[in-house]
Amino acid sequence: MAKFKDTPTQVPAIPSVPVNVDPSLKAWLQAAKESLEVRLGRRGDQRDRAVTLRELIESGLAKDLTTRPYDPNADLSVDFIPFFQGPEDLAVPPKPTNLNASAGLTKIILTWTDGWTEFGNFSFTEVYRHSSNSLGDAIIIGTTQAGIFTDNVDPLTQYYYWVRHVSTTDVKGPFSDSANATAGQVTSSFLADNAVIAAKIADGTIAGTKFASGLKPIEIVSSLPSAGTQGRTVFLTSDNKLYRDTGSAWTAAVPTTDLSGTINLSTQVSGALATSSLSGTISGTQIADDAIASNHIAANAVTASEILSNTITSAEIAANTITSAEIVANTIDTGQIKAGAITASELDAGAVTAGKIATGAIVAGDGVIGSAVIQTAMIDDAAITSAKIGSSQVTTAKINDAAITTAKVGTAAITNALIANAAIDTGKVASLFANTLNGDVSKPVAAKLASTVTFTNNSNTFSTILTLDLPKPTHSGGWVPYANFNLNRVTVEKNSWYHIVVEMAAWNVNSQGGTANEAASSSSTTSAFGSGFSGSAITSTYLTGVTGTQSSNGVISINYYQVQNVGTGDIIFDAAGNERSVTGVAQISGSSGILSYAEGSGYVSAWNSATNFSFKENVTSGNVGTYGEVARILWVAVDTASNDFAIAGVWGSDTATAVTHGVKARVKISGDANVIGSSNDAGSQYVYDATGLLMGVR
Repeated sequence: MAKFKDTPTQVPAIPSVPVNVDPSLKAWLQAAKESLEVRLGRRGDQRDRAVTLRELIESGLAKDLTTRPYDPNADLSVDFIPFFQGPEDLAVPPKPTNLNASAGLTKIILTWTDGWTEFGNFSFTEVYRHSSNSLGDAIIIGTTQAGIFTDNVDPLTQYYYWVRHVSTTDVKGPFSDSANATAGQVTSSFLADNAVIAAKIADGTIAGTKFASGLKPIEIVSSLPSAGTQGRTVFLTSDNKLYRDTGSAWTAAVPTTDLSGTINLSTQVSGALATSSLSGTISGTQIADDAIASNHIAANAVTASEILSNTITSAEIAANTITSAEIVANTIDTGQIKAGAITASELDAGAVTAGKIATGAIVAGDGVIGSAVIQTAMIDDAAITSAKIGSSQVTTAKINDAAITTAKVGTAAITNALIANAAIDTGKVASLFANTLNGDVSKPVAAKLASTVTFTNNSNTFSTILTLDLPKPTHSGGWVPYANFNLNRVTVEKNSWYHIVVEMAAWNVNSQGGTANEAASSSSTTSAFGSGFSGSAITSTYLTGVTGTQSSNGVISINYYQVQNVGTGDIIFDAAGNERSVTGVAQISGSSGILSYAEGSGYVSAWNSATNFSFKENVTSGNVGTYGEVARILWVAVDTASNDFAIAGVWGSDTATAVTHGVKARVKISGDANVIGSSNDAGSQYVYDATGLLMGVR
C-alpha cells in the first residue's frame, strides 16, 4: 500500500526508442513515448498535460482520505473526494432575486432564492409589505432563514412585498424588486342556497352600508354627525333623543299639527310657552288648577290684553310666581291691587327699586324698615352722599376691611392728623420708594458668565472671568462692598496648582447720580444721591498688609504678584502713617519685584526698618482705580477633571471698610508656574460656567 510523502515522486526521463527493434514496434513505441511526454508536460502545450492528485490536493480542489489511502489493487477505490467550498462572505448582503408572490383565499405565499446560497455570512431575510407599490411606506411583517414566507391576509386584499437579506454582523442589504398578489374570495357560485345562516354571521359584522338603499337603520352616536343624508336617523346618547336628517340639518322637533290628545303643561311642557305658540282663546275652564307654572310663561308673554277682566284672582297665582320681570312697566296700578294684597312674601329680593317708591313714602321710625334689612347689595354705588350720613354715624365697625379704596378717597382727604401712629404697617403698603431709610439697606448686582474663558495652565498670567459694577451708595453713611463668585465648572490638570483671586477697585467717585461721567460736586448735604465731597477725586487704598524688604534707601522688594498692581505716582505708607511717592516699578522674573520711592523732605529714620506697607492712589472722575486683591485661593488638582470653586471678599480685604463711592469687583484665575513641586503642563484650561454677586451692605 502506498504511503503519503511530503515531497513529490520523481518521474524518470523516457529513453529514446532503440534503433534495432522491428520497424512496426518502433513506430508504436515512438507514439507511446510522445503521448506520455505530452501528459507529463514535457512536450506540446502545457495546458494538455495531466493533473496529479497531489496538485488537486495542494490547490484545494480535493483533500486526502487519510483513513483510506490509495490502493491500486482495490476495486472501486477512491483516494480523495472533491473539496466543497460554499459562497464567500460579503461585507454587504446582495440584492435578493426571484421574488414571487402567489395568493390563496386568506394567504399570500412568497418565494425567493435562498440567501445562504448567495453569500456565506447570511443570517436571515426581512419581509416588508404595503397596500400600494410604495417601498418608503412599507413595514416589516416578519423574518425567516428560508426562501419562503406565508402571510395571512383577508380575502380580496392586495399587498406589495419586498425582501432584503441581513448578514451575521447585522448589515442589511438592498431591497429586492417588488412582487404583489391579491387574495381570492368565496363567490356565490361556491355557496349553496341558504348556506349562510345567522349562526355563520359574526356579531357586529353587518354595517349600515350593507343594507338596501331604501333601508337605513337607527345609529347610536355620542355627537351629531354632519347632516346631508336625507332619511338618516340617529339616537343621541347625550340627551337620549332621536334626530332625523332632513338633508340639510338634524331635527328632533315634532310639528304641533301632528299632536292629538291633551298636553299636560305640568308634566309635558319644559320651559316657557310663548304667545306665538298659542292661537285662539284659552279660557279658565281649559286650564287645570296649578297647571301653568311661572317657568311655562315667557317673560312679558302675557299682557293685559290677553287676560279677561276678573279672570285671574289671587287664588290662581302661586306664591312668589309673578316677579317684577313678568310685569310690564305701568301695567299694574293701585286700582288693580287690593289693600294688603302685596306683603313682603310676594316681593322678590331687589324687586322694589327707588323708582317704585313714592317720594316721602318711607320715613324713619315707621316700622317699615327692619334692622339690617338694607344691605350693601341694595345700595347703588355713590348712592349715599355725605348729606345722607349723620355726624359720627360711620364708625370703624361699620367699614369692612379693604372696603375703602383709592376711588372712595377724595384728593388730599387723608392728612397726617387722620393717620394714627403706627397705623400703616407693611400689610398696607404694596410698594415703597423713599429718599432716606433707617436701618440696614443693601443693593445687589449679579452676573453670569456669557461665554467660555480660556486661561494658560503654566504661565502665572491671570485671565479675568467676571467683572461686576456696584454704583455708589444712595445714602451718606456708605456701605461695605461684599463680592461672592462661584466658578461652577473649571477644567484642571492633575497635580497642577491654580490661583483664584478676587480683586476690587474704586469707581464712580463723584457725589451725585449713578454713572462715572457725572459732574463733580462740592455739596456736603445729604440727598437722594448720597453726600458730596470737595473735589473730583478720592484717595483709595487698594493694597494693604504687604511685607517688604528694604535693600537700600529708596528701594523696597515685595512679592511679584503685589508689585505688578503698583504704578508710578501711587503712594506707599507704613503702619505709622509715613508716606512716600512711588517713583519706579520693576518686575523681576520669579516671585519678587522692586519699587523705588522718593525720600523727599522730612526723612524718617524708622522708614528704613519698616517691613509692612500699604498702597493708595488718587482716583479721578470717570476712571477706575487699581484693583486690589481681597481674597485668594491656591489650589492643587488631585485629578484631571472639572471642578468648582467658591470665593468671596470684602472691600479693604479683612477690614470690611465702608465706602461712599462706587466699586468694581472681578474674579481671575491663573495656572501657577513657580510653586515648588508643581507639575503644571503647558496648555490651555477652560472656565465654562461662573456666577457672581456684588452687594453693598450697611
